[in-house]
This record gives sequence, C-alpha cells and structure tokens, in this order.
Amino acid sequence: MDHIAVEYGIATALGLASGAIRFQRTWSCSGDGQRGEVSQKHLVWGGDAGVAGYAFWRFLIDCGHHFLVRVGGNLKLIGEMVDFQELDDGEVLCWPQEMQNKQPPLRLRLVRVTIGKADVYLLTSVLSSKQLPASLMASLYKMRWGIEIEFRCLKQTLNGDTLSCRNVDRLYTELHWSLLSMAVTELLAVNEQLASKTKDYTPAKRSLALTMKAIYDCLDDLREPAPPGADLFTRLAKAVTDNYCRTSSKKARYRPSTHEKKKNKNKPPEIRQPTSQERRKLKSINIKTTT
Repeated sequence: MDHIAVEYGIATALGLASGAIRFQRTWSCSGDGQRGEVSQKHLVWGGDAGVAGYAFWRFLIDCGHHFLVRVGGNLKLIGEMVDFQELDDGEVLCWPQEMQNKQPPLRLRLVRVTIGKADVYLLTSVLSSKQLPASLMASLYKMRWGIEIEFRCLKQTLNGDTLSCRNVDRLYTELHWSLLSMAVTELLAVNEQLASKTKDYTPAKRSLALTMKAIYDCLDDLREPAPPGADLFTRLAKAVTDNYCRTSSKKARYRPSTHEKKKNKNKPPEIRQPTSQERRKLKSINIKTTT
C-alpha cells in the first residue's frame, strides 16, 4: 500500500490470573518499508493471533482506521462459500450472534498466505487487493517479529513473566518501569556500539542478555577497579549477538506437546453460509449475499 502506513501493536497478556494487565508496543511504517511521518487517517493496526474480536475491530473502523490480524480456527465468520480452502482471497462477514440485533456486520477480507512452511490466515478491513495485496500483507505480518523478541527479553532475560505486585495499579507501574529500564539499558548499549564504529553494525545486533550481564558484573565489583578492556562501557560496546553461520538447526530435540488451543490458531477460521434469518437481516441493511 503506497500511501497506507502500518501501525503494529501486539497486545499480549502477561499470564495474570485476572487477565487485567495488557500492554502493547506500536510503530509506524510506510508500505515500502521506510519509516516516516504518516497521516493518522491512513493507519492500519496490526496484531497477531489472539487479538481478535468484533468490538475491537468495530472500534478501529469507527475511528477511521484499518486493521490486519492473523486469525485461526477459534474464529467464526460468515462467507459466501463454505470451503475457504479453495479460496486465496475472499470477502467474509464478522457478525457474532449477540451483535446481530445491535450492530451491522463487518465486511472483511480473508487471505491465505504462506510464511515459511506454514499457511497463515490474515484478516483485514482493507477490501481492495490493489491497495493491500497479499504479498504486502505477508511482509507486514512478518514485521511483528521484532516486538516478539522484545517480549521474550522482557519475560526471560528480565524475568518479567512473574510480577511482584498484587494491586492492579501497582502492576501497571511495575510493567511501566520494567519496559522503561529495558529501553534505557538497550539505548546505553547501542550508544556505545555506535561510537565503536564497527563494520556492518546495526542496532538490531544488540544483545540485551550480554548488556545485563555487563551491568550485573560491574555492580558486583564496585569496589574493585576494572581490568583493562573490562570496564562497563567497553563491555557494552561488545554486547552484540553472534555473527557466525549456523551449520545445524536451532530446534531442540525435545519438542513439547502443543496445547489444543494453540493448534486451533494454525487452522483456518470456521466459515459458514448465512442462515435464512441472517439473510433477511442483511437484506434489511442493504448487505448483499449470494443465494
């Protein structure tokens, strides 16, 4: 999409029993992959599987925005053809039973793309394949991987998967400071790494794990002078990921069993034809369907 920017936000629950705490990271990018200033009316919100629901999608559309999300077998849609396996690109309706007497349906576009070795089903409110072709949808969906890495760093490297506070307001504060400290730490490392002017370096090569290890080691030896080349700033400059070529797969020999709910995420959405009662309702609001 030449003039449509993408604002990606992956809202992820942090495993809280209450499910009350969610947070998201967003950024903007133009259709050709170049970052820059964009008009708010051309933003497209993007999310991974799990960020699904009529109410949220309706809210985005009513605000004048579009969306692009991955969907799976846990989503039920109304389509003009029952078997979506035969389609590569088709329009569907999102109209939950509980909303049929309150709100009109959402006319959306469902596209099947191949990413890696897997088929992925992407749902968008951009109905024109010329504005948002399937190839661009796949490219935009792949852009989520950067934020997935940041979430992994927060949960594993900083042990953010277990929160200490029990009050909701304090949980928000704890998350806020965890994200802020992670960002400041990475900025410190990137600043030193840019100053070292290493060939072919990009900020994407920073390593949060090595950065935190350098900080922890220096805090443990505050009373001892650092050996030559082992001071904090030198270690931060070297806190980058490895650059060697792997000769074998990173997959572990032991592969844990996949939960049934996660299996459904890789399945196509359930698509059915509208019932006779739904056809009458759609006709009354001037939504055309095949007979």
